[in-house]
Amino acid sequence: MKKIEFQGAQFPDLVKSKNYTYPEHFRSAWDDFTMHIPAWEEFFNVTKMKGQNDLRFLELGTAQGRATVWLLENILTGNNCKIYTVDANTETYAINEGNSLIKPFVEKLKNGEFVDEIQPNLQKILDSGDIDNILVKYNVQNNLKPYVDTDRCVFFNMYTYPFFMKLLHHINQIEPSKEVLHTEGESSYAFFDFIYIDASHSEEDVLSDAILSFRFLKLGGTIIFDDYQCSGRNHHPGIDTFLEIHKEYLNIMSKGYQVYIQKIKDF
Repeated sequence: MKKIEFQGAQFPDLVKSKNYTYPEHFRSAWDDFTMHIPAWEEFFNVTKMKGQNDLRFLELGTAQGRATVWLLENILTGNNCKIYTVDANTETYAINEGNSLIKPFVEKLKNGEFVDEIQPNLQKILDSGDIDNILVKYNVQNNLKPYVDTDRCVFFNMYTYPFFMKLLHHINQIEPSKEVLHTEGESSYAFFDFIYIDASHSEEDVLSDAILSFRFLKLGGTIIFDDYQCSGRNHHPGIDTFLEIHKEYLNIMSKGYQVYIQKIKDF
């Protein structure tokens, strides 16, 4: 794949963007994903995953569900496909509900309603530091609900490390119809076809997320890391460390603003 340059986060229409129009129920006040869609379309066509049956995807870092919903609507369209998405938004997104700018909107947002009046005041509310927290915490529930209700999406409201421990110890409860543990030498938990890593941006956390994700990735499966070249973020050394210590087990498909890798060898 060719290197794709990132154009920066957008603050467009709540549902539409240059590259994609989300379903009518979807609400999000900013867009830091759809600029990646042309590269993702190419990637999923190359890997021939689009429209396959029985796919399992994992997303670390749900935010407002832009990547989640796009994957569900455009890639995970076959039978028995599911995405597991993880974000500790209840714990990490503290909200000052006494903020006079957002107080009138909080109850509606809690009830799954998106308040269009937020948009004209967006910059002021952004400056107040609470809008990210409110929209992530309450809006994602509305955005994912149709897919959760139809068992196409499972949302884990927790940090990524406890999620992997839950997956490790309770994997048969999560997906009892599939045998995922193979004991041939070292145990290998081959569970996911694709993993998107966009959670904590600390060096230590992204390294931990990458190592654990790789354990649960199927042979031939793929991982995309977000924000590798994002200014002001310091997690790229964690990605580089992961790539170095796993270099004989993976192929780097693309390395630009995002990093695309494929698992070519198991442990």
